[in-house]
Amino acid sequence: MATYEELKWALKYDGYERFSQDMSAYYELLRPAMSTYEATGRIPEWCGVDLLRAWAFYRQREHHNLGHEPMARDWDDVLDAIRRHPAAKKRDLPPDRSPNFSGEWAAQLRSTLDAPYWSELMEFIDIERHFQDVFPTPDRTFKAFDLTPYERIRVVILGQDPYPTPGDADGLAFSVSNPDSRTPDTLKNIFKELASDVGVPAPPSNSLEGWAHQGVLLLNTALTLRAGSTEDHKVHRRWRWHRQGWPTFTDAVISAVAEKDERVVFILWGNDARRKAVLIDQTRHDIIEQVHPSPLSAYKGFFGSRPFTQANDMLRQAGRDTIDWARTS
Repeated sequence: MATYEELKWALKYDGYERFSQDMSAYYELLRPAMSTYEATGRIPEWCGVDLLRAWAFYRQREHHNLGHEPMARDWDDVLDAIRRHPAAKKRDLPPDRSPNFSGEWAAQLRSTLDAPYWSELMEFIDIERHFQDVFPTPDRTFKAFDLTPYERIRVVILGQDPYPTPGDADGLAFSVSNPDSRTPDTLKNIFKELASDVGVPAPPSNSLEGWAHQGVLLLNTALTLRAGSTEDHKVHRRWRWHRQGWPTFTDAVISAVAEKDERVVFILWGNDARRKAVLIDQTRHDIIEQVHPSPLSAYKGFFGSRPFTQANDMLRQAGRDTIDWARTS
């Protein structure tokens, strides 16, 4: 995925003249870095800013001039590497991908997006991306809001943090869109319960976009995560500016959904998610609370909880259309 502004920015790079104007020779200069990425899924640490800019230019030319679709999968990672590179100057940085909430989401979240903490949080995340590996990538961080309009929400599935493995987190809680990723153990447990509950075969992919398109808001209590140790994973969830951070934002999201006139089913998995129950009026909406489906806790009550059947029963009783849980992607 690439924005129009990013493609324009990439085209401004003129250092390719120092390499070669012959694109085949140009590729040979980039091939070691690209080959390493193909083998590891990571941008090599030895890449300098100039090489990364050349890489982005090459992909822009390939995509824009040659009409290749979709955008090469290394695009976002290359741009993220430039943002984090200690030698990157302001002129080297790609355009900022500030979240652009549209439609009813923009109206419902206006007060929290205008609050002082929000700009502080976005600045904190930008700095983190410059020096740390942060998941998901900027273009995917708010994907749940892009795929599930406010007015279409029927179910909210709330988790904890994005996946910590490179390439896994895609902006939808529990979902993995990368076809090269293995199925995370937590998602295996969700699919196991789905099969037991609804009787559907194993999904063809690890993506849950099919649920999102049906009105299932797949949200985590923190929308970004720092790679590394367990303590690193908690940094973004615990970050506070005047006691405000990601929990403040996701509180605002849950509260906004709870204001809907139509009945919504909230599925809260894990302790962080279950703490949001106080924001939901249970006379207007339904709540399904359970332990997190991770291997550390799934055996404590997640298996056999039948959340998918329960949710559809609740929707049916409220006169709302049910979810086709078999349509995951």
